[in-house]
Amino acid sequence: MKKNAFTLIELIAVIVILSLIALIVFPAVNSVIKNSKEKSFEQQKNAIIKAAKECSYENTELLPNPVDKEYNQVPLECLTKGCTYKDKIIEGGYLEYDETGDQTTSLVVDPRNTKKYLEGKIKITYEKSKNQYVYEYVEN
Repeated sequence: MKKNAFTLIELIAVIVILSLIALIVFPAVNSVIKNSKEKSFEQQKNAIIKAAKECSYENTELLPNPVDKEYNQVPLECLTKGCTYKDKIIEGGYLEYDETGDQTTSLVVDPRNTKKYLEGKIKITYEKSKNQYVYEYVEN
């Protein structure tokens, strides 16, 4: 009798070996993807803070009063589409955004979950010890 095909045991052995390889590789690939999304989110936060600095240089009413120990929170919408802040119109365009989205807030895509948009604000405080304004992205 000629043997031209694989036996059932050989096929099962190949399937077991492939599934073991998949069990080892999947968590590693998954952690690499998660880490890259987190790094992308950090880069997105840095871009938002840079855009907020540029916007506040041109629109000083966004900056808190150095005498007060208060802070200002600027919505992302001011950096993207523009907004009215303290009765002054702020032109947008400091930050690119998803114009096809049907949401009315910032429209900046969250890199951790591309089906959602970032809805945080920029917190601007003045630190007397450093004699400078500090910008921080705060998530809702």
